[in-house]
Amino acid sequence: MKYIARVDEREFLVDVGNDSTITINGTTFRLDMRSIGDQQIYSLLLSDHSYEVYVNRIDTGYDVHLAGERHEVVVEDEYTRRIHGIGSQTRSPKGDAQLKAPMPGMVVAVKAKEGDLVKSGQGLVILEAMKMENELRAPSAGTIKQIKIAAGQKVDQGQLLMVISAE
Repeated sequence: MKYIARVDEREFLVDVGNDSTITINGTTFRLDMRSIGDQQIYSLLLSDHSYEVYVNRIDTGYDVHLAGERHEVVVEDEYTRRIHGIGSQTRSPKGDAQLKAPMPGMVVAVKAKEGDLVKSGQGLVILEAMKMENELRAPSAGTIKQIKIAAGQKVDQGQLLMVISAE
């Protein structure tokens, strides 16, 4: 499976193989990572180099200590990246923001009603797709102008779900 890892301000495309390999930005390494005891310390063997890594899960991702340096790491799979990207890309020529379905699925919940004021990034729709529930967020702040879906409704990829007029 492919992931996008943001380490501090840099992004890396990571492909985890099924054969103890990992490919980072096109370069493949042999990988062996094992937990040391019950703590969040790992022994990492990456090709011919050995490291001791401390990993702590935080709200935004992971706090990683490696070779005396601290790094904040955020990891997304391609599916999650696509969901976050589509929500922020849609804007009509009139300046209204449009929330569209990033993939086909079933609307589980609609968390706003027409006329509601919403903040950018506020959760508006829960969409179930591929056996996972995904929260679709407001691409911008504004007022809910139109809601085109209801809970229990099936939607297609790219289908318009809501229109948000700018503040």
